Amino acid sequence: ACGEGGQPEKVAQLIRDMKSSGVQPDVISYTAAFRALDQAGKTEEALELFSEMEESRVEPDAILLKCAIVACARTERAMKAFNLFSHLYHSGGQLDIPTGRAAVRACCDSNRYVEAKLVLGFM
Repeated sequence: ACGEGGQPEKVAQLIRDMKSSGVQPDVISYTAAFRALDQAGKTEEALELFSEMEESRVEPDAILLKCAIVACARTERAMKAFNLFSHLYHSGGQLDIPTGRAAVRACCDSNRYVEAKLVLGFM
């Protein structure tokens, strides 16, 4: 609701409030917060939240991994995009062309051609 109401920062704060109250947010909560931030143009904050989720040992699902890969590509985080794509592949997640394209673009833009070729090999 906060994300749809133009208040994506409140979504991220709700996640942090849940954690400070002893309630562990699940991957669905993190995905909703990530998407709200990213769609509001707050990609850096979305990726920070993704890192917090990883630190909390919440396993991302394929939907969140795909969102994070695309966000990493937009913010020139080639190795993070590659590692997430690799995780998606090895976890059996369904690979799609837009996600693969984003990972390849991130790698190529950072002159990481070996990783780009590996992504293409995963496809």
